[in-house]
Parts: sequence; structure tokens; C-alpha cells
Amino acid sequence: MDLTELQRIAKLLRLCKETDACVQLVRFLDEAQAAIDNRMPDKSKDHRAAIHYLLECQTRKDWLALADALEYELPEFYQSLGVFDDDNVS
Repeated sequence: MDLTELQRIAKLLRLCKETDACVQLVRFLDEAQAAIDNRMPDKSKDHRAAIHYLLECQTRKDWLALADALEYELPEFYQSLGVFDDDNVS
């Protein structure tokens, strides 16, 4: 699991492949939440807030906002926490 996966999911959203993107996104977020819960439980609440924003985009079917958040905002959040190696970011 690395941040390039978020870029792939964002690309699927931009190609109007919402179903595939959402399935992959759930898988990614579950793994990320588990990693945060194990490594830095004090940041779990912040991660859940980020997920809430993503779900709001999904509920509105605002696929471009969701893609932007996945490609730009969420990677910054994860990098600030040090959840992923910087080597996996392009």
C-alpha cells in the first residue's frame, strides 16, 4: 500500500469509473485506518475526519472533488503523519 494507489483511484474517478474507484478506495482507507490505529492511535480521529469529507464527496457524487482530494489533499495528510514512505510518492 502506497500513495500512488490514491493517484490510480483518482484517475479512475476522472475516467468515470466510480464503482471500481470506490471499491479500491474502501480497501485503501481500511488499510490506512488500521495502520494509523496501530502506529499512532492519537491521530485516528483526524483520519476519520478526512474520511468523512471523502464520504461527503461520494454522497454528492462529486467525483472531481473526490479525485482532487485523493490526489492532492490526502497524500499531504498521510505524509504529515509519516504513515507512508516518501519513496512511494511520485
